[in-house]
Parts: sequence; structure tokens; C-alpha cells
Amino acid sequence: MDLEFNDKVVFVAGSSQGIGRAIAHSFLQEGANVVVTGRQPDAVEQCIKELKEKHEPRRILGLSGDLTSTEHIRYCFRETVARFGRLDVVVANIGSGRGRIDYDLDDQEWNDFFQVNLFSGVRLVREAVPYLKEKQGVAIFISSIAGIETLGAPVAYEAAKAAVVAAAKSLARRLGALNIRINTVAPGNILFPGSTWDRKLSENREEILTFIRNNVPMKRFGTPEEVAAAVLFIASVKAKFITGACLVVDGGQTRGL
Repeated sequence: MDLEFNDKVVFVAGSSQGIGRAIAHSFLQEGANVVVTGRQPDAVEQCIKELKEKHEPRRILGLSGDLTSTEHIRYCFRETVARFGRLDVVVANIGSGRGRIDYDLDDQEWNDFFQVNLFSGVRLVREAVPYLKEKQGVAIFISSIAGIETLGAPVAYEAAKAAVVAAAKSLARRLGALNIRINTVAPGNILFPGSTWDRKLSENREEILTFIRNNVPMKRFGTPEEVAAAVLFIASVKAKFITGACLVVDGGQTRGL
């Protein structure tokens, strides 16, 4: 199936490892030009090096820095357009679920969760709009099934990820007239080296595997590549009438709509 990404330009936030890296690699496989980003210069450099061993170096740009900063976002988009001449797809893969699970979080803790999990992605998409509207572009938020159902994650994380889904749907309604599609992908339990699940498995393997068997109908973890496949489809011309949607990739774990 030709997803028609040849020569298109895709900006993937948080793509030096894990899900973001798999998304970047998958777009490159489909012929896109890809911007790889991350906070740590060394991690971005290593990722770029490995991707260039598999794909044409001219189709890859690496940018490191803090994508919670509006100024850095603007810098990254200027660099992207200077290198490739356009911007077609933005993947807002920014977030963290690390924090206390107690109910009595103080104001700063709530603010921190929303800053990294909601506001950063919204800023990224907001700053991308002038570029995306020129190319009938697509923006995809990476949320979580923790934003779909209450699953025992930190309450502020669940609230922020739910807000991501709501924000994406609202933005889709407002940006549809500009021919910009906005969607969300909500991954479930995704395992990769260095992930939270990788750490939990190393600490208590049998308990975690029992949890997965009891709560996930497919009785396994998902892979970053499976999330990437969902992102590619919903960003492609094959999904050109899909906007405001949330595609859940969780092996059947969630029970709600």
C-alpha cells in the first residue's frame, strides 16, 4: 500500500528513542524526509547516526533542545523549512507519566504534569499551523490510554492525557477549514529498552507479566513499531477524511468507547 509520503516532510517530537524513534524510522521507510528531535544532544546524535546507516542521510535532520519552549519550537520549524522547504506532518510525541500517584498533589506538581503532557504539544501544533495550512497538513498528538480510562497512573497525568484528546478534537473542528487534520493516537502498554515497563519488568517480572495477561486481551505488550504503524496510517492520504479521532493501540485493554 502506497501511503504517499515520498518527499513529504515529517517533524517528530521526542524521536531519539522509543515510540518516537519508531515513528521516525517508519516514515523514513515510506520515503519521507524526517526531523528527529530530543532533549539530549548525544541521544539525538546517536539516533541520527543509526538512522543514516539505513536511510539516505540527506532525508534526515537532527535537532536537539527543549520543545516545551515556544522559541525553540519556532527555531526548529525554521530549520526544518530551511532544509527541506516545507512541513507536512507534525507528531507531538511529548509527555511523561513520572510522578507521585497520591491525590494530594500540590499546585506545582499539577502544573508540571500539564506543562509537559498538554501544553507542550498544543504549543507545537499551534506554531506548526502556518506551515501545515500551506500543504493540507496533518498534526498527530500522542496521548495514552491513561487519558481514556482511569488505570492507576498519577491522577494529574491521566487528567492531562485526557485533555490532549479533548484539545485535539476541538482543534480538528477549528482547523478543518484550513484543510489541516488533527488526530490523536493513544498507546497502551508499550515495551522497549529504557521504558517504564522495561524497568518494572526488571524489578518484578512475574507480577508485571501476570498483570498484562489479566488486563490485556491479547496478553502481551505492544511494540513501538505497532504504534508507529497507527501513526503512519492516520497521517496518510488513506485517512484523508479522518480528523478529530483518537486511535487506541492497546491490545484491547480499554473497555470504554
